[in-house]
Amino acid sequence: MNEDHLICGTFNGLFNFDKNSKTFTSIPLSYEDSKANERPITSLIVDNDIIWVGTDGNGLKKILPDGTIENYLADASPGGLSDNFIIDLENRKEGIWISTQNGLNYFDKALSKVTKIY
Repeated sequence: MNEDHLICGTFNGLFNFDKNSKTFTSIPLSYEDSKANERPITSLIVDNDIIWVGTDGNGLKKILPDGTIENYLADASPGGLSDNFIIDLENRKEGIWISTQNGLNYFDKALSKVTKIY
């Protein structure tokens, strides 16, 4: 992301604010026309060209520079989050700390793997 843009997480989804034109553009969080996956944004991190988005009930979303969206959810899989309600994200060089309403998780960037810590 360049300094002429500001990424904004809101109750109504994710937006890119262009400081020069003073306009907002929606950044879709799903490929569907439904707003169901555009849950309120609780936290976000811009990590070089990757945007990490914590949601209120729809887990963690990783938006790649080409617009591809990876979803990480609480499910029965061993690599799932402990909860879909993300409270906060903390960026580190090797990974992302993810606090949820039901525990702490760690996303390893190199392995693209979630580990439940507590």
